[in-house]
Amino acid sequence: MHDALALAIAALAAAALVHYGLVRAGRRLPRWLARRRGLPVGGDLPHRGAIAIGTLALELALWLAALVYASDRIPAAARARDMTLAMLSASLRMPLFSIHEQPFSAIDLLELPLVLLAVWVGVELAVRAARVWLADVAGAQHGLIETMSVLARYALAALGFLLVLQSWGVDVRSLAILASVLGVGLGFGLQNIANNFVSGLVMNIGRPIQSGDFVDVGEFSGTVQRIGARSTEILTTDEISILIPNSRFLEREVVNWSHGNPRSRVHVPVGVAYGSDVNAVRRVLLAAAAGHPAVLRDPRPAVWLRSFGSSALEFELLVWICDPRSQNEIKSDLNFRILAALREHGIEIPFAQHDLHLRSPSLERIAAAWQSPASLEPAPARTPAARAPAP
Repeated sequence: MHDALALAIAALAAAALVHYGLVRAGRRLPRWLARRRGLPVGGDLPHRGAIAIGTLALELALWLAALVYASDRIPAAARARDMTLAMLSASLRMPLFSIHEQPFSAIDLLELPLVLLAVWVGVELAVRAARVWLADVAGAQHGLIETMSVLARYALAALGFLLVLQSWGVDVRSLAILASVLGVGLGFGLQNIANNFVSGLVMNIGRPIQSGDFVDVGEFSGTVQRIGARSTEILTTDEISILIPNSRFLEREVVNWSHGNPRSRVHVPVGVAYGSDVNAVRRVLLAAAAGHPAVLRDPRPAVWLRSFGSSALEFELLVWICDPRSQNEIKSDLNFRILAALREHGIEIPFAQHDLHLRSPSLERIAAAWQSPASLEPAPARTPAARAPAP
């Protein structure tokens, strides 16, 4: 008896030590992966959620095995364990209600969500395997893969859920009532979610916007990373991820710089002083564009004299580029080149100036008096008056 008790205590102590090691390993493993990949340790650690779930599963399995082993060493504890498990099993298998003469117990209610979750996980794994095959073997485009993935995921999940419910004795025809209630909910509370979901399907099928396109949506500009079921992820030039509802892409104007032909034209406004040689300005601007490696030679750059401004001749340099993502960088480089070339050729870039004309008779008299020769003569010095002696 003493040996059995000692073995039980040793098993629990060993489980406690292993549990402590698992906790430390679960904390250090994400940091080790982050350092190996060159990521900041204080940021979002890689696989942190998966490691936490795996560690928790190992801890539960460890303590379950330790408790079973320890209770087997002590006969009284083993009998109490078996009686408790038998009572719990009988309680869980006791029928709670019936649907169409099909009884359902508490364990059935616990198993059904797990089976549905297993169906969803199986569908997700199958869709991911199909994505890899379509990308590597079939060579399909990324937008087509996204479309097929979304449609296949929800179609297979709905089919799997219906089969599971039917195998459990649930009349699938009774789900028509649930569908009508869901339709009423979609008409009120879930209207925006349904709108974004349908918009995502339309975008994936029609493909006006694809992953990798550079777009302008309202005040946001960036590269489309992923078109999801409800939102689209855009990565800006500042490396900021923005989630935009799918309905905005269909209800508002969207500029897709990469649709069809990614070639685009950049406008660079330049103002020079009146009196400058316009032909020299044109040559300087064309030379600055010709010296930039990102500017296309065909179509050729052009220089337009846009207008005669209030203080400058307003020119505009137009160049073609093949990568719209770098248009701001190219425009900045051209501005540096243009400024240096204009200074080298002595062409002035004027400051904004305005002439102010005042019309007032009193102000005109004051100005005339101020400008007259008499006003410019110094005033005679005053001599102090003599005081009379006191009586």
